[in-house]
Amino acid sequence: MAEGKFREDLFYRLNVFAIDVPPLRRRKEDLPQSIDHFVRLFSRELGKRVASISPEALRVLQQHDWPGNVRELQSAVKYALAGSSSEVLTPECLPASCRGEPVRSEPRGDLSRDTDARS
Repeated sequence: MAEGKFREDLFYRLNVFAIDVPPLRRRKEDLPQSIDHFVRLFSRELGKRVASISPEALRVLQQHDWPGNVRELQSAVKYALAGSSSEVLTPECLPASCRGEPVRSEPRGDLSRDTDARS
């Protein structure tokens, strides 16, 4: 409001009651429906023909704690879709962080390394 990007009168109209939405880690029963939504959304956006997520991949996602909440779930689904060539997302499509594996800091294929300097 101070920057003039949000109307003060609208703020006070909306601020009548607070909506408390628990974090995703406390409402894992929402995961299947949210994942299906993001699969449909990002399949269209990326031009993919992904129809569903495998039961194994869903179990992996349900075991994750989701510290990044719904935005992390969005990114995980989009990552899986971008790297998948199948119509069903499998655990291998998911980001390493969701699978409980260490996250790599270097790109795959080690393209950033100068092999001649070590020879």
